[in-house]
Parts: sequence; structure tokens; C-alpha cells
Amino acid sequence: MTSEVTTPATDTEPGVRTYTAVAKFGTEEIGFESFDDEKTEEIDPAIADYEFDSFEWSADCTSAKAVLKNKTDPTLLMKVDAIVTSESHAATCTANAYTVYTATYDEHTESKTVTQENSMLDHHFTIVMSDASGHWYKCENCSALSEKEEHSGGTATCMAKPTCAVCGVEYGKKLRHEFTNYVYDNNATCTKNGTETAVCDHGCGRTDTRTKLWTATGHAWGEWVETVPATCSSEGTRTHTCQNDASHVETEVIPKLAHVDENGDTLCDVCGGPTDAHKHDDVDGDGKCDSCGQDTDAHSHTDADHDNICDVCGNKVDTGFRCSFCNQNDAMQASHKNVAIKMIYRIIHFIIHAVQGIRFSV
Repeated sequence: MTSEVTTPATDTEPGVRTYTAVAKFGTEEIGFESFDDEKTEEIDPAIADYEFDSFEWSADCTSAKAVLKNKTDPTLLMKVDAIVTSESHAATCTANAYTVYTATYDEHTESKTVTQENSMLDHHFTIVMSDASGHWYKCENCSALSEKEEHSGGTATCMAKPTCAVCGVEYGKKLRHEFTNYVYDNNATCTKNGTETAVCDHGCGRTDTRTKLWTATGHAWGEWVETVPATCSSEGTRTHTCQNDASHVETEVIPKLAHVDENGDTLCDVCGGPTDAHKHDDVDGDGKCDSCGQDTDAHSHTDADHDNICDVCGNKVDTGFRCSFCNQNDAMQASHKNVAIKMIYRIIHFIIHAVQGIRFSV
């Protein structure tokens, strides 16, 4: 509040003092709203001889008087009512409630603060704060923090960690997938075991497939089918197919048939070849049987042109060595039965071509 003497008093005429008050309502937290008002009072002509000295407050500070001293005689005092305004402040969780009283007289002001002891409020820990290791609360009215607590609540799955029931933060570990109810996939073959599959017990939809032992069906062979008939001069073949998988086919050799010799000449009536009872005869001494035409035990192959074909019987001759440069057999080493002698002749052939600088192969 402010005051101003708008009309000075004289010894015979009263004066006028105007007070202007500004009232504030509210708290620091929600803000203040102001209202202005003016009041006038008449100044006693006698007061003109006095001047302001101090304020005298009531015990509860709700009222005050202005103490005036006589200008001529300071021992003469006069007390007049001062205008007292108040501004209240609500209690918080960090401070007691208090009221500020302000006394105003003329241009003089003085303030007194009255505190309401033990009126401080409790903290309101309602704001949740958290990190990976726990959560705590912040007071809604100040910056005070509660003690930290561990996360709790929530249910872990194999797809997600548990969620704290207090702060909503994921914590801890996921569950491991668990598979117990395996169902056979009915996919075994005759040579390969089948599989069985289970869905995770926790309902996440993850599957696990493993081999189901001892489920291979084995072959179920059909009847044999002759593919090449056997004769007395050559073996035959036959096959059968697995009824579980047509791609599985097994082939078996049919032994040669026995020779037929109804006329007893020791030669087969079907193929003309010698039977087991046949004995070679070589009257002309050419190394071939005169009856069946096959080589006798006395036959010795001759390969004069070194083409690996016997010049007498026309059968293939295994000389064991042909030079890749001259394309000729070494007749000397080929005629010997002793392996060591054959190797010596082969080394000689090698040296000859090595001197000539020509590559050959064995």
C-alpha cells in the first residue's frame, strides 16, 4: 500500500491523505492476481505539527499504529492507525506457510513475516522415473526423489522380457523356448528316417524339427523282371523296383546257362563253344584248337607290328609298354616274363628318348 498527502493540513483546516492499496491473491505455485483500491482520510489539523517516527505492531501483526513525534517537542508522541495489508503464502513440502503483513502510513512502510510453524506438507511422490536397473519417484511439488526400487511384476515370455508393473520398463531375461509335444511329420522314406515337429510350449509359434529315429520304412522290392536273358556264352541281368520309391532299382546278374551237348562231341549245340568235357587238339600246331578254334595252352601271341594285337589269333596282347613318341612297343622287353628285365628295357628306352630331348609316357 502507498499513501500520499493530497491536501496538506493547516493549523485551522484539516488535510486529506489518499491510500492506494494493491491486493494480491494466490500462491507462488499457481501465480497471483492483483486488485487495486483507493481510500482517503481526513488529516487532523493538530497532526500537522507531528512527523513520522516508527510503527507499533500488535502481537499477531494484523494491525499497527504509526508513532508520530512533535516537531517542536520530540517527547510528545501521537499514535494513529496505520493501514495494514497482508499477503499469504501456502505451505509446501519444503517450507512452512507464512503471511507477510505490511503497515503503511503516508510514504512510510514496514513489513513483518509471520510463519505458521509445523505446517510444511509431506512430499507427494507421484512422478515415476526409471532406468534399466530400477525405478523411483519424484515429488510433484518439488525436486525431491524417493529411494530407488528394483523392477517387479510382469511376465517373461520366450519372445519378450517381463515388463515392470510399476514403471513399464522391460527388465530381466526372456524365457527359453521349450518344445515337448512333438508330432510325427509322416515323411520317412525307405532309406531315410522321417522328422517330427513341435510348437513352442509358450505359444510364440516358433517350431523345432528333429529326426525321428527308426522310422525309415526299408525297401519293399517287387518281383524280379528279366532285362537281359542269360545264355551259355554270356551272363544275363534282372531288376526289381522298390514299391515305396520307384527311383530305387536293384540289378542282379543272371549266371550263364549250362552248355548243351546232346551229340556228345564236347561242343555246345547252342553256341558251338567247348563244354567242360572238351579237350583242345592242335594237329597243325598253330596254337588253336582244330575243333573249337580257341587258343590252346601252347599258343604264344605274336605282335610283330607292335599294335598290341596278336598277329595269329587277333586277340589283344598286353605288352605293358608303348612309347608316346614313337607309338611302338618295346618288343624285347615285352617278350620277357621277368619283371626286372622288362623294367631294364623300359629304362633303356627312356634314356634314348631323353638324349633326343623328346617327352614320352609310361
